[in-house]
Amino acid sequence: MGVLHEIAIAHYAGWVAGAEWHRTDADGPTYVFSIHSPTPNAHERRAGYVAESVKIVTAICDRVPATRRLVIGGDFNVKSLGERLASEPIRVDTAEWRALHAFRTRGLSIAWRDVHPRRALPQTLRWSGAPTAPFHCDGFLTRGFPTAAMGCDIICSEGETRVSDHNPVVLQLPVTPAVQHVCSADDGRCDDAPRRLKRRRLA
Repeated sequence: MGVLHEIAIAHYAGWVAGAEWHRTDADGPTYVFSIHSPTPNAHERRAGYVAESVKIVTAICDRVPATRRLVIGGDFNVKSLGERLASEPIRVDTAEWRALHAFRTRGLSIAWRDVHPRRALPQTLRWSGAPTAPFHCDGFLTRGFPTAAMGCDIICSEGETRVSDHNPVVLQLPVTPAVQHVCSADDGRCDDAPRRLKRRRLA
């Protein structure tokens, strides 16, 4: 429902897809972005994953009016997309702390962490080098949505995870009192009614 206007982020073609979404039943547009923090390679000079994620989020926030609703979802290629409890086996490193602070300073909510403040960050990446380590690199940043009205879950069922080493992350947002908005961090899809979302790898 509504109209999408594509938004390009300079220097991140293929890594960031964005749009300004005008809904007929909403007061102003919602801005939605799917990201994959880029991998360094011989053809592109890149900073580390954490630094690139901060650059992408900063560039997006610079493009989107501060008063508008914003959703950024995808693979941030960090170990900890959110603050961790003292009891967790993985620690948030200095670069990640700076990134989290930068996101919060921009007025962004870190969806899974803020929806589940007393729970340990669950695994979203089953890296072959440490398949049981709870790396939490996939998720959503949001702005303009009340945390109390959001839902955020990690899907760990075998049917959903056997096609990838990433676990899907599903976000539910209240767009209007009558409509719930559902997004998947894996494929950037947004639907008007909750339903099962399939994963698509970002390239």
